[in-house]
Amino acid sequence: MRPSAGSHPCSRTSADGPRRARIALAALALTAAACSPELDWREVRSDEGAFVAVLPGKPSFEERELSDRPGVVMHLWSARAGGALYGVGYANVPEAGPALVASTRDALAANIAGRIVADREIAVGRALGREFKAEGAAATLIARVLVADGKLYQVALIAGKESLDATGADTFFTSFRVLPAR
Repeated sequence: MRPSAGSHPCSRTSADGPRRARIALAALALTAAACSPELDWREVRSDEGAFVAVLPGKPSFEERELSDRPGVVMHLWSARAGGALYGVGYANVPEAGPALVASTRDALAANIAGRIVADREIAVGRALGREFKAEGAAATLIARVLVADGKLYQVALIAGKESLDATGADTFFTSFRVLPAR
């Protein structure tokens, strides 16, 4: 399935606390409200993959077989923007569970020759998995690996240490959702 173009509302922040903190957070909120203007957010929807997300530019699409799971194909949409690579994809894996999530997390971290510096369990709707951060010599990876309804989902952002856009990352990660089962 080809991605479709659309729009996504931006996240906004609010501030409480001392006057200086309020001013700093108000400036941050104005920046967030700008929705990373250099990023052209476009909706990606996959009926076969049963998900929707946004990417910060025109997505490219590719399919590749997972090296450790012959016959399992990962369907990937990605876009480069602001010095980072954003990607979202899925694979049909009927036995998808915690062990697959952990091995996928480890493989993604190995792709940047990185070590995992943060890792936690998460739920995104009915999808369960892990959110983690890995740091390599030249890149930082922030990713979510999730499973739901016999599908493995990857939502990942790779950026140089100086090019990580927190607002763009937040917009990207919070946009992902698993669609209702048919």
